[in-house]
Amino acid sequence: MGRSKQLFLLFPVLLAGLALAGFSCGKEPGGQAGQWVTILHTNDMHGKYLATPAGWIDGNPPIGGFAAANFYVDRERREVERSLLLDAGDFMTGNPICDLEYDGVQGGGMVAFMNLLGYDAVCLGNHDFDHKRKVTSQLIAMAEMPILLANVFDESGRFFTGKGYEVFTLGDVRVGVIGLLMESLPGYLRAGSVDGLRIEPELAAIERILDEVDARTDLIILLTHVGVDADEVMAEALEGRVDVIVGGHSHTRIEEPVRRHRIVICQAGANNRYLGRLDVLVAGDSVASYRGQLIPMWRSEAEPDPRVAILAKQFDQQIDELYGEVIAELKTDWFRSSEGESNLGSWIADRMREVAGADVAVLNSGGIRKSLRQGWIKVLDIQEILPFDNVLVRFECTGKDLLALVRENARAAVGGGGILQVSGIRYCWRRAPSGEAVVERVEVGGVPVRGDRMYVVASLDYTAAHWDRYFGFEPRNVESLGVTVTQAITDAVREAAVIESVVDGRMEEMR
Repeated sequence: MGRSKQLFLLFPVLLAGLALAGFSCGKEPGGQAGQWVTILHTNDMHGKYLATPAGWIDGNPPIGGFAAANFYVDRERREVERSLLLDAGDFMTGNPICDLEYDGVQGGGMVAFMNLLGYDAVCLGNHDFDHKRKVTSQLIAMAEMPILLANVFDESGRFFTGKGYEVFTLGDVRVGVIGLLMESLPGYLRAGSVDGLRIEPELAAIERILDEVDARTDLIILLTHVGVDADEVMAEALEGRVDVIVGGHSHTRIEEPVRRHRIVICQAGANNRYLGRLDVLVAGDSVASYRGQLIPMWRSEAEPDPRVAILAKQFDQQIDELYGEVIAELKTDWFRSSEGESNLGSWIADRMREVAGADVAVLNSGGIRKSLRQGWIKVLDIQEILPFDNVLVRFECTGKDLLALVRENARAAVGGGGILQVSGIRYCWRRAPSGEAVVERVEVGGVPVRGDRMYVVASLDYTAAHWDRYFGFEPRNVESLGVTVTQAITDAVREAAVIESVVDGRMEEMR
């Protein structure tokens, strides 16, 4: 292949770097000492069983979905002798397929597709617990592949998924795959979603079983749902003791695998658009060489397997019957943002405030899962924008609490993400020379906030339950309004009929 010629031309410059990067100077697969194995991987599919528009390319060609994934997985498998197909979690939540029953299991259609593709192992993500523990257990039981979590235990002390790791034999290479989920799992879920489960710190779980796995294998893969930053922390702590980390959660597109502390790290973005491929040369119980890429799964190039096409059509018809109604026209693109005010976030927050009869409304930007181009709005669009079953609540707080919330929101904007979208409240802030956020003015209803006054705030049951993470104060007199935010916004869109929304400077940064 082209790499041999390239290395020859650049040899004087790259000789030292090759050792650090993990590439060897020997022959291509099949001729070098040791044995090559291929890891195919996905993560954070979020219910995207169909192709979605590639909005970053002219013409918005369709990309991803299981019909395309099946084609590309089969193609890559045919090219190599030894391969594994892994998923790093969060296959649930993002499309109504995750709410519909299949074989008696809510969201079971996603597992059915993964069974058809022949995944070899999967770890769970936080959103795979969105329908609470009972449903998660049913999804695990449906799976024809091992579901691996080495740090989540039931009341009896056994692995919640049945297995913490699995060993696969690929030719002469024994591959150990260990599944891991973030210790902070309860903080990502509504109260009660994982009652009775014990989540162990990731590194402690690895240390407990690593020697056992190492004795049985030539290659060790951590299949993680913790995010790329946490993957790098683990790589530093485990330098040279594991070989590969296949990650998820942070939706990071690692175009070419990177090596940190002698551990290769990869992740394939999100939404079932890319198939990751990592080839590793295993020699001497370690990775002697590696290379990899993300493969865009263009739907136009894929010939779907009839079984996948039939299952997809079944869900298409069911979802269209339930969610295909056109309810409004969108005159301006709706966009979402976790770094600042968005017109979609503002529109949703405004409607929440109106429905709740509140002074202020706030919602976490991460709860808004999809932007939308101008045109007709279907019920399905709102379901995909707000796929969680979060219930609208209202509560009381002091003006002092609101001021603290605004300061924290401004700090989050400086930090690059995770802000709350707001309604009924306007504030101005600036960046100090030190880089800190300084709030200059805060108003509710056009009047400066008074620290001793009580205000009524609308939000979600999720953010109210995790107030320490989102508000920094404990809400008073929390009241459920008995309607999901998704339904409230669906009703509001239908009533509006025609929607134009803009960014109006309610979180204004002074330059």
